[in-house]
Amino acid sequence: MAADRLQVAVGLIQQGDCYLLGKRPAGKNHAGKWEFPGGKFEAGENLQQALARELKEELGIQVESCQPLAVHYHDYGDYSVQLELARVGRWLGQAEALEHSELGWFKLAQMASLELPSANYAIVELLQQLERANSR
Repeated sequence: MAADRLQVAVGLIQQGDCYLLGKRPAGKNHAGKWEFPGGKFEAGENLQQALARELKEELGIQVESCQPLAVHYHDYGDYSVQLELARVGRWLGQAEALEHSELGWFKLAQMASLELPSANYAIVELLQQLERANSR
């Protein structure tokens, strides 16, 4: 198991049946891969605070409400991540690619053909399970 575990806030931003993803820029870890927006917690932050700060920095939006959904752990070998997922219910502003090379709205079925950081595939799987459970 990796010695370092990063605590990461992940925002699930949905419009209709599509979710917002950002493409990692060149020169960054996982460059060129699509990811759910968010980032590392800073000291003393809770999920809502970390997510609000990260989404303002990355997308230029102001989170008005978010609901914690799940925590997922993923080991990359040299480090691991603790992804704390939250659905973003309401936000102000129009999302812009401030830290990503581009943004896109994708249906869960479309995400299977995208290249994602491996930790993000578990998020897609969780969302698919929730979607199936809600359609019953």
